[in-house]
Amino acid sequence: MGVTWNTGSAEVYTEVSGTLLFNMPTVEKAYIDWGDGIDNSLENAINQWKTLGSLSDTTTLSHTYTKTGTFHPVIRSINSKGFLSKYFYSGGTVSNLPEPSEEVAGITGITITDGKPLSTLKIENKIALSGIDNNVLENNPSQVYIVAPALAGGTTLDSAIRITFEVEAQVAVYGVVVGLQTVTPDYSTPSETFIKTFTISGTLAQFQDNEATVGNPVDASWSSTGVPTLVSGTRITKILSFKLKTPKLMGQTNDVNNEFNKMRFFLTSEYPAGSGDWYPITYISGGDPVKRLNDNRQSVKLDFSQTRSKASNTSISSYKYDVGKTFFEPLSRWMASGANDFTAATQTVDTLKQIDFTYTTRPDGLLSSGSLGTSGSLPFASGNDWFTSPTSNLIQDMFLFNDFNQLTPRYHLTRINSTTDSSKTSNLDTYECVYRITPTISSTAVSGAFLDKQLGNKTAVYTTEAYSNADIVSSSPTLNQIGMDSWNSISGTTIPWEASGAKSEYLILANTIKTNKVFFNATPYASGMMTDLSNFESGTKMSISYLRTFQEVYGNENTRTYEWVPLEFKDSTKVSRQYRDSSYESNAAGDKGAYEEKSCSLVKSGFVEFDMPSDWAQVSISDLAFGVFNSGSVPVGTSGNSIEVSGAWYGRDIAMNEIKVGDDQIFGDTNYTEDIIGKYKYIYQVTGGTAFTPATNLMWVASGNSTANKIYCPGLDASIGTPVSSGTTTLGWLHRINLYEVFDGAYPLDSLYGIPGHIVSSGASYGGTFMFVSGGAGGVIAPDLVSNFQSVYPLKIVLKGNHFANSGSYQPGLELWNILPANNSHSEIVKELDNTAYDLNYMEITSDVKISYAGTYYQAISKGGKVYISRTGTPIQSLSFGGNAMGDEQQFSYSDDYTSYYTLYKLRKAEAQGVRVMWDEQQKDGTFVRFFGFVAGVSETHSVGGKRASKKFSFTMPIQEICIIDELGNLISDIEPLGGIKDARTF
Repeated sequence: MGVTWNTGSAEVYTEVSGTLLFNMPTVEKAYIDWGDGIDNSLENAINQWKTLGSLSDTTTLSHTYTKTGTFHPVIRSINSKGFLSKYFYSGGTVSNLPEPSEEVAGITGITITDGKPLSTLKIENKIALSGIDNNVLENNPSQVYIVAPALAGGTTLDSAIRITFEVEAQVAVYGVVVGLQTVTPDYSTPSETFIKTFTISGTLAQFQDNEATVGNPVDASWSSTGVPTLVSGTRITKILSFKLKTPKLMGQTNDVNNEFNKMRFFLTSEYPAGSGDWYPITYISGGDPVKRLNDNRQSVKLDFSQTRSKASNTSISSYKYDVGKTFFEPLSRWMASGANDFTAATQTVDTLKQIDFTYTTRPDGLLSSGSLGTSGSLPFASGNDWFTSPTSNLIQDMFLFNDFNQLTPRYHLTRINSTTDSSKTSNLDTYECVYRITPTISSTAVSGAFLDKQLGNKTAVYTTEAYSNADIVSSSPTLNQIGMDSWNSISGTTIPWEASGAKSEYLILANTIKTNKVFFNATPYASGMMTDLSNFESGTKMSISYLRTFQEVYGNENTRTYEWVPLEFKDSTKVSRQYRDSSYESNAAGDKGAYEEKSCSLVKSGFVEFDMPSDWAQVSISDLAFGVFNSGSVPVGTSGNSIEVSGAWYGRDIAMNEIKVGDDQIFGDTNYTEDIIGKYKYIYQVTGGTAFTPATNLMWVASGNSTANKIYCPGLDASIGTPVSSGTTTLGWLHRINLYEVFDGAYPLDSLYGIPGHIVSSGASYGGTFMFVSGGAGGVIAPDLVSNFQSVYPLKIVLKGNHFANSGSYQPGLELWNILPANNSHSEIVKELDNTAYDLNYMEITSDVKISYAGTYYQAISKGGKVYISRTGTPIQSLSFGGNAMGDEQQFSYSDDYTSYYTLYKLRKAEAQGVRVMWDEQQKDGTFVRFFGFVAGVSETHSVGGKRASKKFSFTMPIQEICIIDELGNLISDIEPLGGIKDARTF
């Protein structure tokens, strides 16, 4: 009597089999209780009966366990005479087991272990307004300073303009011990916590000089009254609201008002103290003058609660998360623990995590690993006067604006993984391979056949960097940056193949799981795009291709080949700006100057997304090199991966040797045409030879002759060695080589030997056998390909342009930190929006403005006929505008700023892009009502009279919010929603 398992242990949800052995070969029916029920009673046990096809003493049954533990089955049987046996069991714990029962030996148990949980992340709101992010103040009570980075047009703004701010903050009082020389703060426990409102006034110069450390503290410094004595000091622990009390400049020109609308005033704090790294908490502008912490439009909730453990009797014990800010926040920052896990830095047991976002930049400055990690490229550094200093260009190009004075949308990849109480942790989805590939520069250099041994080569493996986070806070900072320096340029010069437009450097991404959404974490920076758009010639251009596979001869696997197929994709890493050519010079087509869209990719964090290809190839490196790669020996071809050829051998000189193929089956009447076999796609391998030396046994097939049924293999004059032959017939193999199609850019024909470039004898000074890329000194790609380029779906991302970092001269450029798959259950993408409104008061609007007011009422009539009316809210109202575009319609395409034709052009674009706008309507008492809303229903009237006739237009503005501004431009109310009920946002 016994049970023997096909395995001693298994993971839950894995089907296992147990062979039941009985004492006599007379069993007709078998019963098994698998041991994973509530108890062993017939009502609660998980059991089954099986009728044997014939009398036997053995049978095999299968079962799938859904919970963990060691399970001991119970068995019984019915024999051919109808006798029912006892319930037999061995070891374990039985309960409520029916009688008769008996414990015997031989019924072995099975151990079932837990599997990895399924982490599932859900988000309540995937779009958030840029708000108040108190991360830098978490357990770090600090001073807070107002800083205005260099975003406006230099001297266009008067540095003497006075502005006023109001900050509502949570403040803690701490005790300090004042000695003879030092003040030591005690941050352990505050003696008091309260809410305080600060009012800060000053000139624009005081804030725009970026004096982050001395010019404009929100809170007072520590103070003392004697030595030694116990005194108190305050520090801010949380920002609750931030207001620009002077959002409207009075008596200024349109261009000045427009430049002021571009200004961003940040609250910042330093971490660690004395490091010089300042982190933004929030910002406000003239078009978005109020930020409040409790505005639920400015936060998202990460929901982990749908995460499930694999086994039914285990549960989730903790979560670890990435909120999508890379290292641009100093505290509670995610760090990678290998490719598939996070460290405990962001571990929590809570199932909900509320996240706030604000516009962040690299806090330690562009290229801080080089010479630019100084105030010249620090976004909130002290001592840079933007009215006089040219270094402001570096700062301005880190704050990416669209054509409506709004910071462009930012994207954040939020991720989680989870751990069960059985100590199983889910996997994060990351790329198996991330390569930067620099195509070979020279075909004559000895190293020209390899991708990673050429002079000045930048080919490298960045798989680890692609999933790791940078750390600039610890005592041993690490950047973990994906190297983009000198892209398409070596030693400061343009690569020849890039100058001709033929080739470019590219990235290879490969994963064992298909993904059609790829996320990039990057520093926001577009060199020259914000500061000098007129000379911004070409940004980074991205193209994406997937690898397709097919058989060149249908049905013949030996002719399988691979090709890159370009994809159409959405690119949210790209910033586009419109450049208005005001030169009025005719171009080649005879047209006047016009608007031009200039763009640059990978200048901010975002994703690319494409439709999932149905023929995407899953490939391993050995598939690309006739079955082996970096093996150390030449393989003998087999029918599984090669085409066998035989024929008369003409001479022993392989310089343009003619190898005749037996039975005329390669060319001629068959599908094996010259186009398929020739053009350096196949190599010919002689079966035999001395030591299989590549110079004498391997040759490229350059072309064929369909009439003579011959293939031509160019090479050096050398001896073939001793081929395997039968009489006058020489045997050999044709092998399809696909390496040069997948990793393009190396030369297939080695200039020294005239043989396949990646196949070099092991004694050669620049490589080893079967090394398409070198595995010797300086070679890094080949070993990684062998280990990781296995059963993957590759993507190729080609990047053209010149907006990249150049480490030689420390010119700031593209800074790329992570590349991650983004369409899986444990990831969600959050879109962060700037809520700044574009000011319609700059526009040439000539008609009266029509404003409607209304209320929503509920009416009820009682049985006695009494009517009750209750006001329930305010329906959304709108403003109606009109204007008249004057001038020559032909000049519409390049109308000057603030003209009537420009107004119509801008309104069209604002409606198309859903841009938030504002309008100030002055009341009889001199105050202004500022309406916030969107442009809708733009219509035009084309008058009779041709292109020079005026063009009337009208549009409406649905109102979202309002505020009141006094006659001096001071904000005297909060921003309130107009529509619905006042506290609808808090629901």
